[in-house]
Amino acid sequence: NQASATENEHERIATLEQALGQQQSGTEEKVAKLLLAVAGEKNRAEVGQQTLRKHQAVIKDLREQLAAARATSAYTASMEKMGDKTCLDTQLPAEPTFRIDAEHSVATRQEKIKNLQQEIDELTAEANNQ
Repeated sequence: NQASATENEHERIATLEQALGQQQSGTEEKVAKLLLAVAGEKNRAEVGQQTLRKHQAVIKDLREQLAAARATSAYTASMEKMGDKTCLDTQLPAEPTFRIDAEHSVATRQEKIKNLQQEIDELTAEANNQ
């Protein structure tokens, strides 16, 4: 009878060990899946941040180009105000074309800045939601 009790106890211990092993294996799988998910989200966020930095650099460059174009336009206007007749005589006929080109250039750059800013806002919102 004592041998039967010992055998039952061994079987019970073996069953508990097996159940514990299966439970531990399931937990390890869940942890591994969670770690992979976290790593994927971290990578996605890093890519989003890199894209955001690139877009911000493009916007900065476009703003600098716009400022330079405005400065050039201001310089031309100041030269005209100085009364350099020779300069005015040669520039005056072409001024409407230069003005239209400059306005078009400014409008194009402002549109690019607007589009990039919208994209940055969307990427920032997406990164914040993740």
